[in-house]
Amino acid sequence: MPRKPSDPLSVAPQRATIQDVAAAAGVSIATVSRVVNGLGQVRQGTRDHVLAAIDALRYQPSLAARNMGGSRSKWVALVYHNPGIGFMHLVQSGAIERCRAEGFMLSLHACQYTGAALQRELEGVVDQLQPSGLILPPPLSVQLPACATLRQRGVPFVRLCPREDDDPAPRVWFDERAAMRAATSHVVGLGHRRITLISGLPAPSYDDRRAGYLDVVRELRLHAAERDVVYGGFTFHGALPVAMQLLRRKQPPTAIVCASDDMAAAVLHAAHALGLKVPQDLSVTGFDNSYVAEVMSPSLTTVHAPIRELGAAAADLLIKGPPDMDAGLVLSRPWRLEVRGSTAPPR
Repeated sequence: MPRKPSDPLSVAPQRATIQDVAAAAGVSIATVSRVVNGLGQVRQGTRDHVLAAIDALRYQPSLAARNMGGSRSKWVALVYHNPGIGFMHLVQSGAIERCRAEGFMLSLHACQYTGAALQRELEGVVDQLQPSGLILPPPLSVQLPACATLRQRGVPFVRLCPREDDDPAPRVWFDERAAMRAATSHVVGLGHRRITLISGLPAPSYDDRRAGYLDVVRELRLHAAERDVVYGGFTFHGALPVAMQLLRRKQPPTAIVCASDDMAAAVLHAAHALGLKVPQDLSVTGFDNSYVAEVMSPSLTTVHAPIRELGAAAADLLIKGPPDMDAGLVLSRPWRLEVRGSTAPPR
């Protein structure tokens, strides 16, 4: 039987704690924790006292406390090595919206790209946080040793964007190869023939954006070839010197197709520095449709990639989970090409 509760309003502090709720309801802190976390073994009359105290005190349990009280962690960890600010912002936004709606916490962890350092950092996240699961965006999502480490620890994870079914863990993706084909075909349709791709990282085995570009230039037998693929690391500062070199060529490209909006912004910056007008002298396309695409002048023609939706879907699988790690579940989301002011026919 619960102890005789006191008047909740008479003990209400400025910010109620779980101890205040327990005192107001006349129960133990453990009982309040069971009610907050939706666990059984609490009589209905006792539960009603606790809920009345929570309502009167306007108590808001911390997610960390709820995480400790339940039988299942309420943390989702997003580990990343993608330096693209726009991409990671969209992933994080989608994931945190789902977590917040379901009473979960999302934590972000920058990790190394490959090797023993990545394995140690993943093990550290798992051991210290004990999350419900991990979200692996590219390029970590294609690191099979990372997948093996998480499997050995028995931790659920969802991979973003990989086309390959080399691990049966759940994955959410969109057709990046087809999307880049569309962006490249767009500038080809405008009449451009000297077209260069600024890709992210030199890893052609899983770079679908690079593959989509090469599909078009090979099929149409354009001037572009392997030497017309350069790398900017997905960042503005990584792509800026690359763009300057391209535009200083004796015969510079008339169109530059970029694997991220951040790198496309670097191309616009370089063009302005060299006195070139976009799109009159140079057409530029981006990829992701991050906030950068609309704030640049001119606004970027870019691929609207469903990055936010992918982050939300990945978090949702872990929140509802644990997902079946051996079922090969694949969720896809649609993309579209946004044609804006940075592309036009060549002079």
